[in-house]
Amino acid sequence: MRKFCYVLICFLVLACNGKKNEPLLLSFYSDANYVNYPQDGGRGRVVISEKAQKEGINIDFVREYIPQNEYRAVLEQNLLLETSAMAFPIHKDQIQNLAELGLILPLTKYLARMPHYISKLKDSSLDNYIYNGDLYALPRVSRPEGFNGYNTRNGWAIRTDWLESLNLDMPETLEDLEDVLRQFTEMDPDQNGMDDTYGLSLDFNHSMLWGAFGLSYSENFENWILDGESLIHTTTHPQVENILKLYHSWYEKGYISPESFIQTGLAIQSKANVGISSISVWNLNRLNVTWKNEGKSSHLAIMLPVIGPEGDRGYDNDPFLSNGLAISANLSEVEVDGLIRFLDWICDDSEEGGFYTVSYGIEGEHYILDKENNRINLLSTYDDLYKTGFSNPVRFISVIDRRWITSQELLDNIEILNDPENLVNEDHIYKFVLENDTKLKLQKRWEQTMVSIITGTADLSTWHDYVELFNKEIQDLP
Repeated sequence: MRKFCYVLICFLVLACNGKKNEPLLLSFYSDANYVNYPQDGGRGRVVISEKAQKEGINIDFVREYIPQNEYRAVLEQNLLLETSAMAFPIHKDQIQNLAELGLILPLTKYLARMPHYISKLKDSSLDNYIYNGDLYALPRVSRPEGFNGYNTRNGWAIRTDWLESLNLDMPETLEDLEDVLRQFTEMDPDQNGMDDTYGLSLDFNHSMLWGAFGLSYSENFENWILDGESLIHTTTHPQVENILKLYHSWYEKGYISPESFIQTGLAIQSKANVGISSISVWNLNRLNVTWKNEGKSSHLAIMLPVIGPEGDRGYDNDPFLSNGLAISANLSEVEVDGLIRFLDWICDDSEEGGFYTVSYGIEGEHYILDKENNRINLLSTYDDLYKTGFSNPVRFISVIDRRWITSQELLDNIEILNDPENLVNEDHIYKFVLENDTKLKLQKRWEQTMVSIITGTADLSTWHDYVELFNKEIQDLP
């Protein structure tokens, strides 16, 4: 009997120890559909988990995809039912509702446990995910290189081959810019003998011109300016009247393509008859490569922001805010601790950290780290990394790292958009997201107002009416 009891006790001890040593299973939602990512996480899940465990972070993880058109509803429903994943991306306009319902965890006190994450964080990014004084989502972070900034979208691209054709310098002031637009329109810069070129195409990205007037234009309609003790939306600032006047004068002179606001900057630039347009650096690079492969001399580069009448210049300081990672409030402290440690480890780019493994796979097989030149030489395509279970599908905290880009010109263009010297002074700029229905209604009204004034179908009194209606619409908002 004593022998039986001894055996039973040993069995129970071993069972308890076995359970104690089981890895903590972390669960993540995602609305990004990487179709080639294996449902079981593939080899990447095994390699990442084993490396984390070797560093004392005893975890495993699973990732569940929810289609974008269902994501918000499914997430909130599962949070209410306490059946959601542990961590999940949310947009900042979801924070107030989820925080007030007590469904997401306040995260401020956990930042002290995330030194690798904090070391790569742009401080102002946190402001966008704070509600009632507490942080509710972790924004993406970036490595320190100048080309690893957030902005790749808000640049104005100029045809450098047209500058060369007309013996023009890159414009430095607003007056220079207007002269370049005139010559691009009137002086046959493509030398085809036809009157078929335009200086500028416009869509709804105006960040550089607004920067010349000291304003920060956001295509997400979220930029506000402190005017005395009140916040006013940038589209209602008095300087907007001068911007609209200038745009209208350029339109009347024929400098602006009539296809503006109808087609994207990429679609218009693809026709190669516009000198300056708003275009992402990625599309700019694709066009340059295409033109080069076709044997054409056409070439685009990101402009430096021009100086306005009062010495102001710059692109929007923080043009695009991706989702932040939130954590369910329905977790134990042990689960939160394991999750926080894992997320910080993902941001650790030391040999012991998880950054390179999560982002690029296995060194020597999927990538080579060129320490001397500070570059990542990819040996696998991103599609192959996804199939194997590495890279973007499992970068639960996104650390921007573009050292894998082989085009120095592309890196230079990105750096222009992120150089603090080329950004609007953000001291008086605030980002605030209106409730979605209100935002969409006001944004549509603004775009209609702007287009009608620029094209001359309405006069500036329409903008004054817009300002009055805007202020009336938001006066009852909290």
